Amino acid sequence: MLGSTLRDWRVGAGYHQTDAAKALGCSPAFVCRLEAGKAPVNVRHVGRLAALYGVSPAEVGKAVLAAWQQ
Repeated sequence: MLGSTLRDWRVGAGYHQTDAAKALGCSPAFVCRLEAGKAPVNVRHVGRLAALYGVSPAEVGKAVLAAWQQ
């Protein structure tokens, strides 16, 4: 699930949900729902959060492909 991958990236980079919310221009509650798989994740979310967390484009591609194959 892409949401749990986003959470893993965030925690690994040392960020809080409030940091992610600021990057997306949304509430921390929305980030919580994204990470829990209860809100749809779009390309903008993934791109902005990956940039914030320092995730490589190759790693993003792997995660998106894996989520799509589920």
